Amino acid sequence: MIKVFKSLSSRAVIAASIIMLIGASPTGASSTGASPASDQSDREEIAQLRAEIEQLLARVAELEARQQASSAEVATAVVPSAASAGASSAVSAGASAANTAATLSWRWSGDFRYRSESLDIDSAPHRQRDRIRARVGFTATVSEDVAAVLRIATSDGLDPRSANVTLSQLAERKSLGVELAYLRWQPGGADADWTWLAGKMPPPWQRSPSYFLDTDINPEGIAAQWQRGRTGPFASIYYFSLLERS
Repeated sequence: MIKVFKSLSSRAVIAASIIMLIGASPTGASSTGASPASDQSDREEIAQLRAEIEQLLARVAELEARQQASSAEVATAVVPSAASAGASSAVSAGASAANTAATLSWRWSGDFRYRSESLDIDSAPHRQRDRIRARVGFTATVSEDVAAVLRIATSDGLDPRSANVTLSQLAERKSLGVELAYLRWQPGGADADWTWLAGKMPPPWQRSPSYFLDTDINPEGIAAQWQRGRTGPFASIYYFSLLERS
């Protein structure tokens, strides 16, 4: 269609140029001494050229109208497709990100402590020692109901009561141990009344400041906690396997 348009335009320009040249000297035939018969022939040729030019111009106008109509249809078909494609891509990306965020999230925690102790106890030799404690862990929220907790801490052997290790004059390497490793299930989400625990967990009972219970000991087993609201009644039940020693 473009080639036809170009060829028609070229013919129209050439024909128009011929008319302009001929119309510029309407008395050219008489000035050269041409006969009336040849003057009549020239007029007929000019009239024929004008008729052809008018046909060419009409054809060009028709082709331009068709081309504009086809361009408008293509633009109408392409723009909604691109818009719908972009919208669907945005929706897919947003849904994927939302699903990923709702599936798993991580929360890291950790602390470090340095302590200098001076022990002066009756009937015991005086002791001076420096101790450190380092802990790092994470909480992996698998869903609104389930989370996994793991925490690693410095360890002085198999002592369950403390994660402190003593600095010595030998600069030996310090040990690490698993301090917490348990699953937490809250049916209904964080505002649920029931919380179920399984593994090596923090003490599941209600605690108050006391010297009769070491809060550094993390029992191992299963437990269930119940509380009505944040300030309502509460209760807990648990099963731990303990070894009694004299």
